[in-house]
Amino acid sequence: MALQYTLTGSSGGAILSESVNVLNESSSSFQIEFWQYGHFNLLQNSENVVNIGGSPGAFSFVSQTTTVGGNGMEESLNNPYANYAETGVPNSVYTDVSDGVQLNDSTFAGPGDEAWGLEWTDTVDSEGLWNVLQGENLSITPTPEPGSICLFGLGLGALGLARRAWKRSV
Repeated sequence: MALQYTLTGSSGGAILSESVNVLNESSSSFQIEFWQYGHFNLLQNSENVVNIGGSPGAFSFVSQTTTVGGNGMEESLNNPYANYAETGVPNSVYTDVSDGVQLNDSTFAGPGDEAWGLEWTDTVDSEGLWNVLQGENLSITPTPEPGSICLFGLGLGALGLARRAWKRSV
């Protein structure tokens, strides 16, 4: 099995690409079960909403946003799509994923401190390759701190006074 992560980003956003590859070098096929757990506490508040798109057997994306400021993340799944999905409170979803139980296909949770899980079940053919490709986009809208706004206002005021003093001397 090989995992590859690539992170790129700039101010206010980032892109994380994930690739999971399983190579079967044997002469017989085998069944694979693979789970993913996600818990992004955006802006450290309890106003997150999670939505999983697609349909049972073919879940294709996860979206998580916060009701404060429009910040969020979205994960797009390339073939194969996830067979099962689950949203809900972090402890419950984590327990289901770590215990390896079939996820319950709930696709919406929130607002609150929410998490999500995805599950793939598939057959890896003899001498075959099974892979999952994903891409995550994270966008954060910077919010200036009150102190920054005050300093900006003081700077504008000082600029206005300096300009007024300059006009008098001319």
